[in-house]
Amino acid sequence: MGIGMDSCIIPVGDKSQGLYLIQTTDFFTPLVDDPYLNGRISACNVLSDLYACGTPVCDNVLMLLGSSTKFTVKERDIVVPLMIQGFNDACLDAGTLVRGGHTLVNPWPLIGGVASGVTKTFIPPVSAKNGDLLVLTKPLGTQIAVNMFQWRDLKNKRFFEPLHDKLKNCTDLMYQDACVSMATLNKVGADAMQKFNAHAATDITGFGIFGHAENLAKAQENTSLQFVLDRLPILEHAVEIDAACGGIFKLVEGLSAETSGGLLVAISEDDVQGFCDFVENGTNIRPWVIGTVVENGSEDRAVICENMEIVPVTNLKF
Repeated sequence: MGIGMDSCIIPVGDKSQGLYLIQTTDFFTPLVDDPYLNGRISACNVLSDLYACGTPVCDNVLMLLGSSTKFTVKERDIVVPLMIQGFNDACLDAGTLVRGGHTLVNPWPLIGGVASGVTKTFIPPVSAKNGDLLVLTKPLGTQIAVNMFQWRDLKNKRFFEPLHDKLKNCTDLMYQDACVSMATLNKVGADAMQKFNAHAATDITGFGIFGHAENLAKAQENTSLQFVLDRLPILEHAVEIDAACGGIFKLVEGLSAETSGGLLVAISEDDVQGFCDFVENGTNIRPWVIGTVVENGSEDRAVICENMEIVPVTNLKF
């Protein structure tokens, strides 16, 4: 399926057993100011690539951990254990364990890992069908929320100069909603993909909703399919903040990066209701239908409609 997809999927052992290893890796420097939460978000982000393959199975996680050379001994002894605890707790919630990894001293603190699952059952991201609906399980806008929080904390002019007071006052709640979203596992979404016969999926991270939708569309066995996005759930006020900043995040164009974003799932219209109910019951976040799979042979494998609807999202809860 190519290196560009979420995880490597390879047959292992006796071929007659039909077992596959699904494996992925990721890491990043801190996004949030809470070390525990940063560790949890990192684990959710790593595991998400397995879940995008429609398997809720993770048999093992290896942790990659960097302690900053800039930490004092006291800072190190507080921050690093909290990052580890947040990462471990998310893995326990996912039904897996951290059984090893590697630690180093680095100019920047970082955390991530390698997630592996062996399974007979997964959903290759290649079988979307004409008429499928496109469903997204988490809102967009996390990059803007995190950047605004960091810029304000650092007293960066990119926060203080373009934003009027009303928008500045909105950034705390937007940041809280982003943290809830990023720290929510996509495991329930993977379960729902199996239960409701999803045809293809990916998770939304660094390329934004449009980039990942386009990548998923290009992976389809039916090369005449196009993914049409006509509705985007976005953290409340993120669109106005991006506009005030000159559109540098390209949020409404679908190019704003996300961290530990939701699953974008192509699924039959008949199964959407059950899928959304199942995910909402397990995560407190109800997925959104954001588009349609059509067959038209266009060279543009994904498009965002000019009259695209923006759905403001706020007050997310664990």
